[in-house]
Amino acid sequence: MNNKKNFFSTAFCIFIAVLFILGCNNHLLNLQQEEAHLIVKIANSTGARNASTTGDWQISAWIENQDGSESHHQNLNSASGEETSLTFDGLVIGSQINIHLELTKNDDTQTKLTGTSGWKTIEDGVNVIIIVLTEDHGAQVPVIKEINSTIETYTSNPKPVTATLKADASVADRGTLTYQWYSSDSPTTDSGTAIEGATNATYDAHVDAGQIKYFYCVVTNTNSTVNGNKTASATSNIATVASIVGQLDSITAQYIGGTYELVNSEINYSNIEIVQVYAIPDAEPQEISVVASSVKDQYTIELQDNNGIGNVPATVTHITETQIKADFTIPVKYELKEEYVSATGATIAQYTGNHTLSASYNDPSVSLELYQNNNSSPLTDYVNYTWNPSSVDNTQTKSYTLTVSSKNDWCILPSEGITKEVTVSVTPWTLEINADSPENLAGGQGYTLTATNTAGTVTGITYERNNTSFSISGSTLTAPAATTSAQSATITAKYNGQTLATLEVSVPAEVAPSDGISTQEQLVQAIADASAGDTITISNSITITETLVIDKNINIEGTENVSLLRANTGTITGPMIEVKMGCEVDISNITLDGQWNNSFTDGKNNPLIYVNSGILRLTFVDLKNNYMKYSGTAYKDKNEQSTKLYSAAAIYALDSSVQIMDCNFIDFFANSSEGGVINIEATVSDLAYIDISGSTVETCTGTNANALQLGSDDTVFNLITNSINGKSLTVDFRSIKVNITPDSP
Repeated sequence: MNNKKNFFSTAFCIFIAVLFILGCNNHLLNLQQEEAHLIVKIANSTGARNASTTGDWQISAWIENQDGSESHHQNLNSASGEETSLTFDGLVIGSQINIHLELTKNDDTQTKLTGTSGWKTIEDGVNVIIIVLTEDHGAQVPVIKEINSTIETYTSNPKPVTATLKADASVADRGTLTYQWYSSDSPTTDSGTAIEGATNATYDAHVDAGQIKYFYCVVTNTNSTVNGNKTASATSNIATVASIVGQLDSITAQYIGGTYELVNSEINYSNIEIVQVYAIPDAEPQEISVVASSVKDQYTIELQDNNGIGNVPATVTHITETQIKADFTIPVKYELKEEYVSATGATIAQYTGNHTLSASYNDPSVSLELYQNNNSSPLTDYVNYTWNPSSVDNTQTKSYTLTVSSKNDWCILPSEGITKEVTVSVTPWTLEINADSPENLAGGQGYTLTATNTAGTVTGITYERNNTSFSISGSTLTAPAATTSAQSATITAKYNGQTLATLEVSVPAEVAPSDGISTQEQLVQAIADASAGDTITISNSITITETLVIDKNINIEGTENVSLLRANTGTITGPMIEVKMGCEVDISNITLDGQWNNSFTDGKNNPLIYVNSGILRLTFVDLKNNYMKYSGTAYKDKNEQSTKLYSAAAIYALDSSVQIMDCNFIDFFANSSEGGVINIEATVSDLAYIDISGSTVETCTGTNANALQLGSDDTVFNLITNSINGKSLTVDFRSIKVNITPDSP
């Protein structure tokens, strides 16, 4: 049977039979009013059946009527995936029917599914019938009721005895039952002889006067429609038929069948043999053995201890002759049932929580104070609980397997054993701080640290930090004062040296006033924190002591009358603003004032703005008060080529695009031989471009001063120069758009 279960999946398939339809078409209108039309629809075999039922099927269907008759037999084939309909006509409204379905697979397996609708009443209107099909595993074993014994006693002159014995057997699979009666001289089925012609359910057993015989019946169920074993047999109990001279004097009893009884269960009388001793005048006593089940109406059997296990004392007593009794023992065992074993998991705190794995057993149907072999002390310790792993790991969530075994021979387990799995969940710790955001602590303020766990608490947690700017005392964290740079630390909660949790905290950089930036520190930090496309607003004039390096695409704007002022001579060794390669910068509404502080003793000067392979757009910007003079030997450009160092007074752009709109260049010293107020140079074709509109150069002085120089060769590309040495040059740029190409070799 197990092989069958492994071969066929154990599944229920629900075939929905739909629609009692009355008056749906002309055909139905012609039926008499008391008759109904039934359509049974079977859903496609792949969707409605389990995987083992795909393929072609032979379908048999019939209706069982209340009087036991069958009608409306139908047979047809159904292909996998094909909807099949069964039609039954002429059903009487109000009658009760039971629809039977058998599906046999058209292959070597001959798999068979069977099912019935149960009794249904034919009603007017729409009816839904659900038929549950189950897989057929073979012919059913017959169930036989007990056969009683017949013992006739006489004071003298015994007579022959005839007893009608009946093997009342049944099966539910519609198989055919056959019978064979056996007789024996001893109360056992091992040495019986088949009685010729005794093949009916009943048999008239005959014994001669003074004779004792034993009879039993073997019932066989034959079912050729099943896919498993076609036959199955069962043997009845042994019935004794006797005719003796004597009087029942005493009895003895012993447990002969089976292996044990179960505590708190009804005793199986078929496993007990009663030896009846009859006193015979002037002769030896006559002993007749009977199976207790065959004389159940004559005797009662009681255990002396209903909670006893082991060899439990029992008493068999004659119902009418109560003085006739016998003591014996019945082997009784206690069955450990899996459903009564309890084993629960737990949730504990990581690294600190502890849990002891435990299990218990509670059978509501029986007292657990069992007594072994009529001992006065209850047997309370009869189960072994074994865990794997044996102890709980508090570092991670893990499953644990419980195996239950018996410590006593009189306690048994199910054949498959008893195992349980439980999970001990480990909950991680969380480190919290009493702040709205750990990333936004206020400088100089104290905060409380708390390590929490939903599964429990523990004392002795300590806290550490990896940045000494933050101080910790107990569970109090004090943040450092805010500066122009953000400050951060990792806080660690520990217990007995084990890290429970960590928390990242930080004090943001000093925040600029809400109306804009007013210090160089704020401006440098704002540039560092800015994202592409951000706008930085300067609200007050700022003295610049270091080059403002811009390495991202941003906008810088000023409020009314805002200036960036170069610090004293020698403080800045480069331009005031440097735009890095590939960056795009917009500057508006600001005055860039060099304050003539870029004249150095080594003769090197620096422009206000240096653009290196980027894009610069100036709008409403005033640039003023800066030298352009070079008399040294140092050369520098982005490729370390021999280009004059920052050779411009206001803007020096290399391989860059510059757009100047509505700007003023005021008071510059620019020698034409060294560059100009604005100098645009190119080393790579089509990378340098200038677009100037609405802008002016006022009071640019110097020898042959240039307002705008394009390219490094000032004799070729000087567009606007003053030919009078030492004179002030003023230029009004209306509109100039020029692409600059590299110098010719």
